[in-house]
Amino acid sequence: MSKNKIIFAIIWLVSVVLLLIWISALGSKPTVVKDTWPKDFSVWVVGDETAWYSDIITWFKERFPQYNKKNIKFTKFASYEDYEKTLLTVMADWNWPDILTINNNWWELLEWKISAIPGTKINIEEFQKRYNKAFDDLIIRNKEKNEEWDDVVKSYLKWVPLWYETLWIFYNWKLVKNVPLTWADLDEEISSSSWWTDYSTVALWLSWKYIFNAADVFSVFLLQKWTNTYKNMKLNNSLLALKAYESYSNDPNNNLMPFKKEMDSLWFTTVDLFVRWKIWMIIWYPSLLKEIELAIKRASWNTELNERFLRSSELPQISLKWKDDKVNLINIINYNYLAISKLTQNEEMAYSFLNYLTRQETQEKYLKSFTYYLPSLKALEWGRLEEEMSKTFDRVKYSSFLVDRVSLSSFDKWLKTDFDNYFNKNLWENISEDSWSENDPETPKTRDNSDMLGNWIKNIDCNKSHLIDLSWFDQECK
Repeated sequence: MSKNKIIFAIIWLVSVVLLLIWISALGSKPTVVKDTWPKDFSVWVVGDETAWYSDIITWFKERFPQYNKKNIKFTKFASYEDYEKTLLTVMADWNWPDILTINNNWWELLEWKISAIPGTKINIEEFQKRYNKAFDDLIIRNKEKNEEWDDVVKSYLKWVPLWYETLWIFYNWKLVKNVPLTWADLDEEISSSSWWTDYSTVALWLSWKYIFNAADVFSVFLLQKWTNTYKNMKLNNSLLALKAYESYSNDPNNNLMPFKKEMDSLWFTTVDLFVRWKIWMIIWYPSLLKEIELAIKRASWNTELNERFLRSSELPQISLKWKDDKVNLINIINYNYLAISKLTQNEEMAYSFLNYLTRQETQEKYLKSFTYYLPSLKALEWGRLEEEMSKTFDRVKYSSFLVDRVSLSSFDKWLKTDFDNYFNKNLWENISEDSWSENDPETPKTRDNSDMLGNWIKNIDCNKSHLIDLSWFDQECK
């Protein structure tokens, strides 16, 4: 071999060795991985005061110190209308919070956006034992294949509730002769009180301008007529429910129209009339007690409603008689629940957070801040049965709401805001503005309800198509 070839071979060999050393050095150098874990853990809530959540953040991080450096951010929305609008907007942009609040009466709208909690993260059997039976619907049991391809049943939890509320009667004990247990009892109370002209027995049919979300009260009439979704409001039972509800606007002994001018000029609600003894009963959720206390302050000396006269009673039913070994005692249940978004990048933290919210100590602390809610846990419910809801009105008891023999049922509104708005705008206008003659205000006109419920369904479906399905844009929702 020539000298030049030997030199070239040595150079080539050295070059190969250096190249291998360089490649080896690159492989041993630690790789810097960018931390992609989101800095914020976002929770959206409706209505509740965000000040309380600062405490729950502190308690949660004490229980789960691995999340101490995580920024938990609560965003509060004042109304369902604002919340629903914002949530639907961010859904279109695929930019949701980690934990979102949903109302049980419009859960179907967002069920497919929610990540169910597996039984390995929250003990489903324990959940069912500890929670009010009304929440059994939150449990999902699916048949799935395991690693050996055998059929197994796996349990999931849709979401975690902290409270619930249901309708009842607030009444003036001084004025009401017989507390109604059925709607027939209420009709009799109205008829027997015809000797008084300057009052109304019960406020049922007014719009949101005068009463707090009358649509929920009407939903009870639908539930008691075996209708639990807006999709079935065309059925004959639904029409009977509407006629029953409207009958309270057609009874001259229960006419609130004489008070309309006073309510409009002074911005009164039916609660203001209630504390002034012009209405004897109001049906609403426990939180109405806060409004009663505020209305008494507004009325000042012009009220005699005090702790002796304000009482509570359970919601009237169609009948208390048993049929086919069952009794149809139904009331609406309303609650917000916290659920995990399918888009969360903090899944394990979300599981831990909701697991923490199921603890009795957490829910007990929550209810101390929001005394007008009913406890979702049986242990806390039993302890409140004989307690008063307010120190001022000690005759208003939790037991009026916590009636075990009454089934609590959700009403599927799909789009809560659209459902409520249609009711308030259409039904109220038809009853109050058009059905009463100016020349004869004591006698209501008659009107045809045959298309009203069908149009209600079309209105909700149309808005659903615009907002959720992104279709039907050539149609205007009315």
